[in-house]
Amino acid sequence: MILLLSDVHCRYDVIDRQLAHATDEAGDEISDILVLGDLGLFEPFMRRFFRNSGRPRGKPTHFIEGNHEDFANFDRLVERYRDVITHLPRGTVHTIGGVPTLALGGVCYMDAHTTPLRAEIRPQDVDRCLA
Repeated sequence: MILLLSDVHCRYDVIDRQLAHATDEAGDEISDILVLGDLGLFEPFMRRFFRNSGRPRGKPTHFIEGNHEDFANFDRLVERYRDVITHLPRGTVHTIGGVPTLALGGVCYMDAHTTPLRAEIRPQDVDRCLA
């Protein structure tokens, strides 16, 4: 069973709490966790939670980017934290918990004042998914 979450916004402890709740409620083993946008990929918060807290490695955790990520440092952060969380790039297919999964993260509106440019879903992203 896959646990689906979204809009964590740097509150990574929510992932662990929701995993515990889902395990208790469902009675089934959760194989993977998938965050559907707005994980909150920001260095200070990632370091504090995943490196400094002594948090044990949990279930395989994957994420699709939303519009609230540090896009200026995105690639570096994805690489730096790949041992604890896996980014699913746009237009890619993965098998998560035995289920084929197509990734298309981001947003399909563009407010130039509040939305980072890399967060916008572009026509070529959708075309790659449909290919």
